[in-house]
Amino acid sequence: MQTTGRLIRDLLEFEIEELPGWSVETMPAWHLHPFWQMDVYLSGWTEVWTERGRQAFETTGDVVLFPPLTWHTYTCGSGHRRVTLKVTLGPRHVQTPGREVLVSQLEGLLLELLVNAEAWLADRSGLRELEALALAEMCLARILGGLPLSRAAAAPDAFVDRLAPLLEAIAERP
Repeated sequence: MQTTGRLIRDLLEFEIEELPGWSVETMPAWHLHPFWQMDVYLSGWTEVWTERGRQAFETTGDVVLFPPLTWHTYTCGSGHRRVTLKVTLGPRHVQTPGREVLVSQLEGLLLELLVNAEAWLADRSGLRELEALALAEMCLARILGGLPLSRAAAAPDAFVDRLAPLLEAIAERP
């Protein structure tokens, strides 16, 4: 979905999922992708592994924001629930230091909206695109609020655009 939002150019995925639990032996493979990924943890515990180390999360509302091309994986306990947002950013994108993962916390009404979104998904078989986009924009704005915005024109990153099909092809190989 193409947007003219202040932060998000494309909302690629808005998903609320419950994971079965993965140990170090069964965790997903290390991976990276050409878009931003924000995970908001709703229950259970998870341990995020990146090229800079690992960090544990067990508080409702904990947030991890992965910049594009950041290697990561995770382990989590049974019943772990999270909201996953996958986005590309628009012309006023956030400047982050390298591929450093940003960690924050959502609370109050915004966290309640995300929890309610889970019920909306169950009741109505999906959020409307504009509802999902509005929630994603609010969450991202809250997390990135203190970081400097770039005012540069939104020139597409040719490297990232070429990398996406390569990553998909690699992921499809056995």
